[in-house]
Amino acid sequence: MPAKLIVRRKDAMACLLCALLLMSLTVAQSKASCPNYGFVGFSRYLPGCGGYERVTPGFKAGARVVPEAISSDGSQIVGTSIAVFAGAEGYGEFAETIYHSVWSSTGWKTSAISPPSQVYPAQEFLDFNPNLNKGLWAVRQASQAVAAEDLAVREPNGSFVKVGSMLPPSATEGPPAGGSQVFGDFSEVLYTGASSDLSHVFFQIRGEGPLWPYDTTLHNNGQLSLYEYVGTENRQPLLVGVDDGGRLISDCGTSLGSDISPGATTRIPITPSLRMAKRCISPRSAEMNVKPYMRRK
Repeated sequence: MPAKLIVRRKDAMACLLCALLLMSLTVAQSKASCPNYGFVGFSRYLPGCGGYERVTPGFKAGARVVPEAISSDGSQIVGTSIAVFAGAEGYGEFAETIYHSVWSSTGWKTSAISPPSQVYPAQEFLDFNPNLNKGLWAVRQASQAVAAEDLAVREPNGSFVKVGSMLPPSATEGPPAGGSQVFGDFSEVLYTGASSDLSHVFFQIRGEGPLWPYDTTLHNNGQLSLYEYVGTENRQPLLVGVDDGGRLISDCGTSLGSDISPGATTRIPITPSLRMAKRCISPRSAEMNVKPYMRRK
């Protein structure tokens, strides 16, 4: 073998070793200066040592997941999708599946967390706590009448516990709804908001909606009745906007002072501000005579 060829091969090996050494030094420096370097999706050209990670599984039955909530530390995401994957059941055309994605050192894991459809054929996702480990749903069991609509919380262990009914018993009579996925036509009954830990849940009934029997609100002009559940397994809700004797301060309607738009979801402090109409001869007079209150804890 010619001597020049041997020298050239030795030169090539030396260059290769130098290149490998420089690459290892660059990798070591990158890992030292950027803790995200070893994560899947890391890209050196992104500012702030940023990177992209795929949160949901590669297979999503041809549909996308729409993000609904993200935890404050970015390690958990809740999203909805019409697709069925990650252990989800098929819910038909009237309900989307709720998915919960959690990050760990091994990557993202996505699970379906909607209520079981065999137990709750009718269901609607309402809210989550800031940590995304506790959720609130409107549900109806197959044995209940089509008009029934209950509030239920999903506990961190995955179990669903009834909070209480949004409708009085007189409005939920009738034959079993069976597998129907549609709630009764009570558009006047609306979830309004909850405390951050979902221990206090507020809802309202407006217009000609069915009132609970102890509610004296006059509904001739579309006034609002505001109710509250505290904890779980309640038989009936509490009236909000009452005096020390439990009587309504105003029969002309009560709404949340932090949100005057009926039906808009609001994060509610345990001692919310309220708006109460003192006169309700007409819708305008009720609006013009609203007084603010602050409820004591």
